[in-house]
Amino acid sequence: MVGFLELLEMWIKQRTLRERILLFCFCFFAFAMLPLWGLLQRAESSWYYQKTQSKELQSYLSQLQKEFLKVVEENNIHQLEQTIADLEATLSAQEKQKFLIQTNSSVITQFKLFAQEFALERFILAQEKQIFLEGSGTFKNVFGFLFKMESFFKALKIIDFSIYPNANNLDFIMQIELLDVKEEF
Repeated sequence: MVGFLELLEMWIKQRTLRERILLFCFCFFAFAMLPLWGLLQRAESSWYYQKTQSKELQSYLSQLQKEFLKVVEENNIHQLEQTIADLEATLSAQEKQKFLIQTNSSVITQFKLFAQEFALERFILAQEKQIFLEGSGTFKNVFGFLFKMESFFKALKIIDFSIYPNANNLDFIMQIELLDVKEEF
């Protein structure tokens, strides 16, 4: 090895100054590029690895999308969503109906209390879509009942009202509809 270095030293000494500078630059450049070349090789292999991973993930994603569409078609998700929406609408309507029934129930109770308060005789109350009232009492009691009913229920629509005298009292028949019930107990 010592012999090789001596030959190399003699060969370098035989060269001109310009050739020595070029040789030094070439050796410097070559030794500087060796680590960069290794780094470039690793970067290239990493890039190829990432590219193959990306292709695999894309194919897996497309496979999952196909399976999802297949499941959607099999189970008809849109039809189920529509059924759920219809059921929710029905439930909402039933809740409103329940509230109306409860409200009308409390309204009927209130009418009965008013009728007792004003001592109305033969007080009859019926309910369908509207409320039907029929009763008999003195002038003061019938109109007291009407005034109390009107002041208690703020949104009351009288659809039909008939009043006529009999031998001792006034008889009345009325048909009403409550537009917006807000009880003030």
